[in-house]
Amino acid sequence: MTLYALNPAIIYESAYWGQVDALNTFFMLASVLFLMRQRIALSWLMLTIAFLFKMHAIILVPVMFFVSLRRYHWKRLLKAGILSLVVFLILLLPFIYHGQAEKVIHAYTYAVDAYPYISVNALNLWWLIQPIDVQNQVLTFLEGKHDNHPAFAGITYKQFGLFFLGLFTLFILFVLYKNTEPNTIALAAFAMSFAYFILPTQIHERYMFPALALLSVIYHSSRYLRIMYVILTITFFINLQQGAGFSDPRSLLLTKIVTFPATMPLFTTITAFINVVVFGYLICYLINHFGKKKVLEIS
Repeated sequence: MTLYALNPAIIYESAYWGQVDALNTFFMLASVLFLMRQRIALSWLMLTIAFLFKMHAIILVPVMFFVSLRRYHWKRLLKAGILSLVVFLILLLPFIYHGQAEKVIHAYTYAVDAYPYISVNALNLWWLIQPIDVQNQVLTFLEGKHDNHPAFAGITYKQFGLFFLGLFTLFILFVLYKNTEPNTIALAAFAMSFAYFILPTQIHERYMFPALALLSVIYHSSRYLRIMYVILTITFFINLQQGAGFSDPRSLLLTKIVTFPATMPLFTTITAFINVVVFGYLICYLINHFGKKKVLEIS
């Protein structure tokens, strides 16, 4: 936890940049920890609160529901559901009382397709096909490819992204079907959060934030996960610099290194490629281990 607290990428986004991803990430992490400890009601409750902070917490719903249905009696699930619903309504009550319910709904529905581009500065799978002239500049995703354009055989980039994410979700559920021990749950939660950064379109550079928090729970369990944690810390920090730091006079070091037009596309493309390779390795790691009794081997 000390290594996570001193992680330069985490410090940069939260304390330095001032983004609020730490709020929903805290409750996402709490939900996973309670699920690992078989505190199902508290797990559902934490995820409900995380969703109220930011809808991105929905990416953990498949993991939570599958593990819950596989492990617990329906009566216990019903109690957890009622508790979550009651807290959900209590937290929304002030908005409902003051007639702001429609604005709450709008905040969630507007978030979908608010930035209809293949990548919103995220160095992920879709950045690899981002036009060079867009990569040459800063915060110019508005000139990038729209994800509602056909990519192949009439299928749009957005549909491909959702298909890839759905396919990966099925894969993770299969892993959990084979093994629902605590470490596997944590690894599955991290994998889903990382996939949310890599596979869909419309992703911002900040969306790696929850993945690092979830990986911090288990990265010490395997040397491969430790290496993965270090690599993603570096690529995430670079991505934050690429997305927001270039226009900040206090971020001079990386700015001087990578803002030259000739090197920007190469630098960001290599970083995006590394992220995709790490994600591919994660899939191989899971395939190689899901048939074993313990997915994570202490090393």
